[in-house]
Amino acid sequence: MTVEATADEDLLSEGLNADPYPYFAHLRRHEPVAWNGRHRAWLVTRHDDVRALLRDPRLSSDTMTPFVQRRLTAAQRETMAGTFALLNAWMVFQDPPDHTRLRKAVQRTFTARRVEMLREYSTGLARTRIRELVDAGAPVLDLHNDYAEHLPAVTILEMLGIPLSDRAHFAALAGEMGALINGVVSEPDRAERADAAVTGMVTYLEDLIASGAAQRGDTLLAALLDAEGEDGALSRAEVIATAVLLLDAGFKNTVRLITNTLLVLLGHPAELARLRAGEVSAGDVVEEALRFEGPGKLLVRWAREDLALHGTVVPAGQRVFLVQASANRDADAFADPDAFVPGRADVRRQVAFGHGIHACLGGPLARLQATVAVAEAVAVLGPDARIAEAPRWQPALLSRNVDALRVHP
Repeated sequence: MTVEATADEDLLSEGLNADPYPYFAHLRRHEPVAWNGRHRAWLVTRHDDVRALLRDPRLSSDTMTPFVQRRLTAAQRETMAGTFALLNAWMVFQDPPDHTRLRKAVQRTFTARRVEMLREYSTGLARTRIRELVDAGAPVLDLHNDYAEHLPAVTILEMLGIPLSDRAHFAALAGEMGALINGVVSEPDRAERADAAVTGMVTYLEDLIASGAAQRGDTLLAALLDAEGEDGALSRAEVIATAVLLLDAGFKNTVRLITNTLLVLLGHPAELARLRAGEVSAGDVVEEALRFEGPGKLLVRWAREDLALHGTVVPAGQRVFLVQASANRDADAFADPDAFVPGRADVRRQVAFGHGIHACLGGPLARLQATVAVAEAVAVLGPDARIAEAPRWQPALLSRNVDALRVHP
């Protein structure tokens, strides 16, 4: 793909999956608000525009309703009614006032104290896992499937209060659902599999609550249940939907962040050396990886009314892609944006976790887990650790993620 490409490029093509950044840079310079007929959406690619529009009430976050109405057949809508009822209850697909009510209730339970309590647990989990992999003596390790995939699922399930004996099953269901949420087009049966997974998760949580087990201990699920029935708080259906949302967001997005950070770090030996020497911290590395190669590619919105930007009018009722991956490489916001520079002063302007009322509530947990995972991996991997083969980026519309990360330890 060349930088002279038109706005109609397929974002899921092999070339753009591997490296979308020259294409996004071309749009930023020449067509910052561009209609993409292939995806039937407006691409907004400049940092200041993305950041402003993430706070703009003229854009709606209710992307699930138009998806169901416009993209599914009547038979699919009927078959998957339960799945989309659950997804419609997610606060990420809600606008105020419902979003305000849901986020306030969840924010009271998703506290900094509860997140910080998991630091020691997450550290021990990461340290044990990476030592097991290295000590096994294999010449090549898959740090995505055998390390990154292992950590966040266990941690978020621990936080929710899912019994240890059920965690592998529940994590597998979350993975099936994630293929639908993140638009993984390489899996044509993803809708049916996601529907079965959602049904399984809802049934499991309903049984766990009915048994009384979910109410025991200082867990996130217990806290959500405590909020049930309070004035303006959560219904039982919203408790279950929110638990599933936290599992999805707290699992797959964190896996991507860990893998992407290790991928970028191992590809920049000088920065790896700086981390080993203590010149930068694992937290600095993770924060820069969020900007440089974050887990999210874009966020979807719908225009509530006509929206004028840079001389272009986005008509009401059309889809808008707020391209985080482009915004985070904008030279007007970041010095030398295509360089990986942990510890840079301007890094906190990145929008990898969104901005405004929909900024990711799980951002602190994802940062903690990724920081711990990177620090422990670097401490155990040898000084000559290197990538064994170039990874394959998955053809997903909303996310940036590879299918494996094979490394010589």
